[in-house]
Amino acid sequence: MRLYLGALLDQAAPPPVRRLGLLQLSLMALVPQGLHLLLAAWALPDLRGLPGGVVLGVGGFFLLLLGLVLALRRRTGGKLAPAQRVFLDALWLGTAGLSALVLSRMGQEAAALGFGGLGLLGYGAGWLRLWLALGQPEPPRRSPRGRPG
Repeated sequence: MRLYLGALLDQAAPPPVRRLGLLQLSLMALVPQGLHLLLAAWALPDLRGLPGGVVLGVGGFFLLLLGLVLALRRRTGGKLAPAQRVFLDALWLGTAGLSALVLSRMGQEAAALGFGGLGLLGYGAGWLRLWLALGQPEPPRRSPRGRPG
């Protein structure tokens, strides 16, 4: 199998080849993420019976982490932006998956379902935006004086 990872960052490459690079890099980012979640599911004990304040604190902590990942994703730019967005989307999905797992072990199945849905929705939306952006031509770059070039 041929690797198209470099084509993802090459703006002169045709869109189908760039999209193949996106698929390959996404799979390479999701496989370790899935293995880490499986390891966490295996190692995390049952945490039912914790006080409500602890459960709220854990949920708030994971919401803060998701907010930080979203802020980082919005700040990506430059030549490496597609690769950065792929990894940050995988981080978003992994953070939401871990929060769903922890909240499920705490006995908060509804919150776990919400975090899991938020993770899948955010990952899918980010990935789709990147997929569609790779099919569009790059806008012309402007020099510091405002002239194309």
